Amino acid sequence: MKNSLKSYIFLDTKNLFQTVAISLLLTLFACNQKWDTKISSPETNDSLKKIGRYYDDKWKNFYDNDQLKLALKNYITAAKYYEQTDEIKNRRWVTRDMGKIEYKQGNYEEALEYFQDALEILKDTNYLRGELLTNVAIAAVYNEQGKEDSLKYDMALTQYLSPGLEILRKQEDKDKKQKNLMVQYLVETGNSYFKKKNYENALSHRTEAKTITEEIGELQNIPAIYYNFGDLYEEQGEYDQVLENYQQWIQLSKEKNILTNERNGYEHVYFFYKKHTEDADSTLKYHELWILLKDSVANSELLKSQQETEIIYESEKKDKEIKLQKSELDKQSEKQKKLLWFIVAILATVLWMVIIGVRENRRKKQLAKTNKVINNQNIQLKEKNKEITVQRDEITAQRDEIEAQRDGLAESNKIIENQHREITDSINYATRIQKGVMTPLEEIKEIFPQSFIFFKPKDIVSGDFYRAAKNTQGKRFIAAPDCTGHGVPWAFMFLLNCDSLDDAVNRESTKTAADILNYANIYLPKKFHQEHKESEEGKLKDTMDVALCAIDENNMLEFALAKNPAILIRNRECIEFKEEKHAIGSGEYTYTNKSFQWEKWDVIYLFSDWFEDQFGWPKGKKFLVKQLKELFQSIADLPMEEQKIHLENTFESRRGNLEQVDDVLVIGFRV
Repeated sequence: MKNSLKSYIFLDTKNLFQTVAISLLLTLFACNQKWDTKISSPETNDSLKKIGRYYDDKWKNFYDNDQLKLALKNYITAAKYYEQTDEIKNRRWVTRDMGKIEYKQGNYEEALEYFQDALEILKDTNYLRGELLTNVAIAAVYNEQGKEDSLKYDMALTQYLSPGLEILRKQEDKDKKQKNLMVQYLVETGNSYFKKKNYENALSHRTEAKTITEEIGELQNIPAIYYNFGDLYEEQGEYDQVLENYQQWIQLSKEKNILTNERNGYEHVYFFYKKHTEDADSTLKYHELWILLKDSVANSELLKSQQETEIIYESEKKDKEIKLQKSELDKQSEKQKKLLWFIVAILATVLWMVIIGVRENRRKKQLAKTNKVINNQNIQLKEKNKEITVQRDEITAQRDEIEAQRDGLAESNKIIENQHREITDSINYATRIQKGVMTPLEEIKEIFPQSFIFFKPKDIVSGDFYRAAKNTQGKRFIAAPDCTGHGVPWAFMFLLNCDSLDDAVNRESTKTAADILNYANIYLPKKFHQEHKESEEGKLKDTMDVALCAIDENNMLEFALAKNPAILIRNRECIEFKEEKHAIGSGEYTYTNKSFQWEKWDVIYLFSDWFEDQFGWPKGKKFLVKQLKELFQSIADLPMEEQKIHLENTFESRRGNLEQVDDVLVIGFRV
């Protein structure tokens, strides 16, 4: 090894100089190239992105304000900067934006070509939202072209609007963007039907668009919706509705300070009065308002045009300044490169002189230093070997301990998995027992043909259940009970409560709904042998809340209500039957019987308390009984199965992502 070191140290002076000099020149050349690149292209990738986004924001602002020439100019500038970076990969909607500008200028063929190109790109990248946005844009073009070719309306509906609307309706938990997109589809679909003179479908789609727009708070779009309603009612000859919607259009345009919309509103009202009425005063009034605002809009557009001209002038002036600055920068760059090469030459000369001067001294010191380093390294190597041996033994011991722990953990996991599987199987079997004990839905349909049951347990096994029966006198009974308690105690209470209700219905002495609850109220304490227990600790804790309804052959209704109310909807009016504040199981209370004569189309609702107690989206507030009553009033005229679907959808949409509070049970029926 010493001989090798000597050979290295005593290299020929000429070879050493050449090696060091070449390394220096290559290093300086690389630095120069990097510096030169920086001089000639001062914008980095990030700065180019920022400039591109700046022009991107500008073109969108000009587009929203109908300054289309400036929008197009700034859009092209933004695209130019994006193409110099990797940002272009994320701009899958480039051609779609160009289509929007062409559409707004009335160049429908050019817009359609851009939109269809964009759609092909978006399909390749599997960007569904982009596809939906482009589809509704293509449909808007077809609706404009339908004035010349009515088949375009059908193409817009069948090829783009209906499939896209179907996709959006299937999406669950829609966010604000998805709802806003759905509004665009509903508005454009309404426009297609309106132009096809299918006014019923046009009205339904525009009404749904208005409802969603108000729900998500996009109130700037409401004036245009009222305008659409006005045109629709005018075509149908409903002139009171026309004026009402046009006035709403004008009022909201004023509030949003949209002069063109307000002007167009006055124009439509003026022509409406002129065409359909003989009210000369109103005709003159709205004509004057239209002309006055027309002049204001014209002045505004003239001012906007002047601003566009000034902006274009300033932009061109700025471009010239940038080009001039770049030219000056290039000149400075050339001078600095020449200076750099001069410095390189001086440094190379100085380096050569230094190498010759210090080489001899370094050679002598290097040998002694190298020998010392080798000795120290040998000593350290021996110490390291000892440390490595100790660490290896420690690692081996730790590995053995970890393997033992791993084996023990695996065995524990198997035990836990078996226990979990047994518990789950037991709960699932309990569910089958519960379903087997509860009245079958087919039997309920035989007793109450026009009925529904909305039953949604919180967990696998429910504390709520439903019961229906018919006694030998032809009297029909239906109940919505709610057992208190949980786990194994609840399971026993469920069976006892079912048994108590069944036993009461089949007894000749229980003739009314109140008789059944009074029987059950005594039945439960007797089963637990508690009728003589005086201490609170010995008394029954878990009881039952129940709403029970009975109907005889003369359609006389009877109610008995233990802590759960009942609601009757008659002619869309809500009649509430208040519950009694005593649960079944105390044995110390007598329930009263409430009678009511049934009328055709009456609907009765029995329910547990957890529908209105459910916390709801978005503010986490409860549904409350008032809202539940209003919901029943709104659906009472629907077929029973549709009522059930409406309740399910309302519950799920209100709940959102929040956890279900408890079991939910709602029973509705007509006689």
